[in-house]
Amino acid sequence: MISLRQLAKSQGVSVATVSKALRDNPEVKPSTREAIKEAARRHGYFSNHLVQGVFKGRTPLIAIIQRQVGATDQARMLTAVTDRFLEAGYASIVLGTRSDLAREEKCFEAAIGFRVSGVVLATIDYGEEVEHYRHLVENRVPCVVTSEFAPESVVSKVHTNDEQVVSEVIDRLWDWGHRKIGFVGLKADTLPTRRRFQGYIDGLRQHGIEPQESWIATTPGMPDAMVEAADRLLEAHPDITAIFGATDRFAAAVIKAGRRRGRRIGEDLSVFGMGNLPMGNLLDPELTTISHNENMFAEALTSLLLDSIRTQRAHPHKPLPTEDRVVPGEVIWRRSTGPLH
Repeated sequence: MISLRQLAKSQGVSVATVSKALRDNPEVKPSTREAIKEAARRHGYFSNHLVQGVFKGRTPLIAIIQRQVGATDQARMLTAVTDRFLEAGYASIVLGTRSDLAREEKCFEAAIGFRVSGVVLATIDYGEEVEHYRHLVENRVPCVVTSEFAPESVVSKVHTNDEQVVSEVIDRLWDWGHRKIGFVGLKADTLPTRRRFQGYIDGLRQHGIEPQESWIATTPGMPDAMVEAADRLLEAHPDITAIFGATDRFAAAVIKAGRRRGRRIGEDLSVFGMGNLPMGNLLDPELTTISHNENMFAEALTSLLLDSIRTQRAHPHKPLPTEDRVVPGEVIWRRSTGPLH
């Protein structure tokens, strides 16, 4: 591969001019910049952004820390986020925590060691715990968390309004005549599960219904276990006429269990989920679901983090600003829900 000095010699300019041109420095004429860039592409020259970043104090990397790398329900969101960072000149590294606190702390340490420009944290919930972010704050690494776990503003947050939108679905089911509505979700006590469950509870209580513990089925996230949990719920309460699956997979398991018991999905048993996975359109009937607009969420998240990065660079000694942004969910009504027949 050609060196920077060789590239400069081939264009009859100084090394400094080539360096400026490759960084789009306006001091170099546009025509000269384009000629140098074209020569660089032709000779296979690439700037070492990582080395430049080390000398400048930050590398052009964004660390995305999440529970499970490659999870299907996160893949579309991750793609939208990384695409936007790439457009802004930042590459992304994805680190998985496996929902383990000690492993997450190692991911934080790795991000700091890489001298990343910013961190996106989409992982487990610690309630009121904010000490976990001490190293990021001390090292002045801009961070955005994809939940509203902490009431105090320590880092910026982007999250959805799951509780509100689940309650809205319960409202519609009530209008359609449903009075006994069940819940099937993950046994693990994660923040998304709690928020969706709270929306279910709030939706029933606003209509004067106190949900019964026996209307609620929790299970590990394996497919067979999901179907078995839904089946037990329907066996114990054949008078339940609607069920909220905390994810589309749980909702699909409910549909399968309901069919086994001779229930007519969308007629005497309404089912809805959350996530708007493509599989929802393949079910019969198609699944009513709550969708989170990936592009809208990605735009809110990336703009918030990039703003924080720019502020950190312009005012390196000032406290980093924090902001809380909410991305609304949308109900996609399909044939798996309907008036009670």
